[in-house]
Amino acid sequence: AGYIKQRRVYFCYEMELKHLIQVKMDLERRGNGVVVCLDYQAETLKEYFGEEVEMMVLVCQKVKQYLDMQRS
Repeated sequence: AGYIKQRRVYFCYEMELKHLIQVKMDLERRGNGVVVCLDYQAETLKEYFGEEVEMMVLVCQKVKQYLDMQRS
């Protein structure tokens, strides 16, 4: 994790339940944060964390293309 404009950033693309619970509790305590996830996860995570959380959505196909370029 890190910070963007003094808001904590949470990486949630692994969808690990224990981590998601910890993130939700931290978001509730802090009142804000940025959740990083893949495009196909965004809707579910938005429902889980609430509308007030900011989402940074990575396009899965573009991530795959980038990783493929790194292999060559």
